[in-house]
Amino acid sequence: MTGWRNVGTRVVVSTISGGVPIFVSGGFVHARVCDVRKEAFVTRHIRPWLAVPVVVLVLAFVTASCGGDEGGVGATLADFSITLDSDSAPAGEVTFDVTNDAEQTHEFVVFQTDLAEDQLPTNDEGVVDEEGEGVTLIDEIEDVAGGSSQSLTVNLDAGSYVLICNLPGHYQQGMHASFSAT
Repeated sequence: MTGWRNVGTRVVVSTISGGVPIFVSGGFVHARVCDVRKEAFVTRHIRPWLAVPVVVLVLAFVTASCGGDEGGVGATLADFSITLDSDSAPAGEVTFDVTNDAEQTHEFVVFQTDLAEDQLPTNDEGVVDEEGEGVTLIDEIEDVAGGSSQSLTVNLDAGSYVLICNLPGHYQQGMHASFSAT
């Protein structure tokens, strides 16, 4: 059946050949193009699953917008080196996940500076002058025991940084790494 047919104000529910329901209301005949049982199945079983991709996208967006460190920057201390998983991170809150793979104790010190990593001002003991010209101490972890791990979260402005161990002689033996916040 096609089109509309005025049948008065009574409501009639019937089917035409092929099982397509016809609803008559308000004086017009409406031919449905899908079976009521199929629509009920879709409503009960499929529509709830359509929400899953939306929920996943929302959770992904919320997770991505939380925090700024996205798991932190790995820093491995050894005798006598500092190895970083990444040499840069977005400016803002940055977490350094520091692991001391050596047997002896080390430090992890963050300086903001435009100086080359091996050109920081030092004293006679080979210790970087933490108040020296051209360096600004941001923060540090003192006494990272051999075989242990610690985290340091700092707020970094865009710029250049040098990460060092500042125990006597360690900086001069190569325990330094360049880092930038962009």
